[in-house]
Amino acid sequence: MNRENAFWDAYRRIELGLSFSEEEFEKREDVIKTVESGIEGCINVLEISLEELVKKANISSGTGFEEKLWTLAKAGLLPPLLLNDTLDVYRYVKNAQKSQKRALMYYTALVRIMEVIEACWKYVEKEIARFSQLN
Repeated sequence: MNRENAFWDAYRRIELGLSFSEEEFEKREDVIKTVESGIEGCINVLEISLEELVKKANISSGTGFEEKLWTLAKAGLLPPLLLNDTLDVYRYVKNAQKSQKRALMYYTALVRIMEVIEACWKYVEKEIARFSQLN
């Protein structure tokens, strides 16, 4: 499966959460797990895209998700606002995974999680395409 298909497949799993009320969402562990796997899937695809951009730009980076974001931002390849929003959402998701109230944390931030991850992924993919044309 290519990156684009993998991203949208994971994204649709997150969207599932939006079809439930907050009360229903909190009671449905199967839906929570589906949404969680969708978030993880989108982040994983985004990380693969980040790594691809690091390679295309011929810059060195650490191995973690946050390190790749910072490396690209320092190289001027990721706007500061997008860096900030993506780090914020990534850290929020990591905290939610450990929380007793993870269902509530996910539900209240689903739209923001989706918007930020999608915006970052699309931006990075656009940069990958730009570098591909240069080479």
